[in-house]
Amino acid sequence: MCIFVDVQIPGSFFDHVAACDGFDEHEFRAAHAEAPQVSVRLHHRKPACSFALTDPVPWMDNAYYLPEKPYFAHDPFFHAGCYYVQEAGSMFLGFLLEKITADNKAITALDLCASPGGKSTLLRSMLPEHSLLISNEAIRNRTSALIENVMKWGEPGVMITHNDVAHFAQLHACFDLVVVDAPCSGSGMFRKDEKAVAQWSEELVDTCAIRQRNICNNICNAIKEGGYLIYSTCSYSREENEDIIASLVGSGIFKLIHWALPAEWNIVQNKYGYRFYPGKTRSEGFFISVLQKVGSTGMMRSPGSIQWEEAPSAVADAMRSFFLNDGSLKLLLHKDLVLGFPEMCLPAALPIISHLHALRIGLPLATLKGRDIIPEHPLAMSAYLHPELPVHKVDLPDALNYLRRGTIASELPAGWFQVTYQERTLGWAKQLGNRINNYYPTEWRLRK
Repeated sequence: MCIFVDVQIPGSFFDHVAACDGFDEHEFRAAHAEAPQVSVRLHHRKPACSFALTDPVPWMDNAYYLPEKPYFAHDPFFHAGCYYVQEAGSMFLGFLLEKITADNKAITALDLCASPGGKSTLLRSMLPEHSLLISNEAIRNRTSALIENVMKWGEPGVMITHNDVAHFAQLHACFDLVVVDAPCSGSGMFRKDEKAVAQWSEELVDTCAIRQRNICNNICNAIKEGGYLIYSTCSYSREENEDIIASLVGSGIFKLIHWALPAEWNIVQNKYGYRFYPGKTRSEGFFISVLQKVGSTGMMRSPGSIQWEEAPSAVADAMRSFFLNDGSLKLLLHKDLVLGFPEMCLPAALPIISHLHALRIGLPLATLKGRDIIPEHPLAMSAYLHPELPVHKVDLPDALNYLRRGTIASELPAGWFQVTYQERTLGWAKQLGNRINNYYPTEWRLRK
């Protein structure tokens, strides 16, 4: 498959990156004359997909390269949150996370620039038990994708927030780990995105570098002493990568952390981090670095108001037919929404969430509507479904019809039931005498 690199990438780009560690122009051009590599990462709790998985990503468990890009929208397992389509380079976060959490102690983590949710779902799968994850997105029109992907992942120990990075400067020593996948000039996506080629310039690189420094400066205060900052971009430019890391180390607040890598991975490692190049690795362009905080900064401002309360016991009683709590979740009430939040995470969550604009807290379980309780879709994606809940099994055509919010037929008695495809839950439906209501979320419905 011929891509557009030789024609559209300006010569100034090659001059700009010629001195970068590991860059080889001939190898780069050859790689960009081939199709981008596609890779997926399976859910740790409900792994499934509709295609063969035989080619593993070497640095990430349960992750695989695909021989070609399937039409994911027509795979029910994709909609059931059974896997996530993610660049192999981005999955290197998993390798680093294993090193950082080797003692298996619960931590509080922040994914600062989280949309569309690849790194958040990876973090939520791999963080030690009882860990708390804050997934933040500053740009409002990007939050919907983050919410959808995290909710389909179906894990309770996540809070999704919508805050400017500057808001985190007021938090003092709250996070054991902060992941900053920083907005960048996007040169690492040249092979996949013509827009990235069209918009690239050295001026854009300089603008992004200023923004990246501002992001890192704002988040320093929120990291605990001894905590970690993982910084990454999909840019090749030193100004957005090594120079940012050198500045953080030069501040005296951070020190660099390195781990040796197998030579066969072909990841370029230098003093400041790890570089991924198409042609060397089966990935798009990527840079990632690990820093550990050694100094202290700032003070925390006073808490704000809490917007939720503990749900009455009557609500928990009414939900028992479709919700099975193993005792780990605290039921909270936000207006008419019932939420399940890990009780062990509450002490870490309280001083943080009072400062932030939360879009989702934990696992949405149900909505109260008068005397009725309407189960929420994320509950269907979770491990908390009651094992005796009625099940309506569908084949592929009926699964796709359900995902379009089409009409379904069932012989089940009146009441709520889950719609499943090959043992994986797709969502809710309700038998109402002579009709069945399809409760797949309207905003997520399959449109083709």
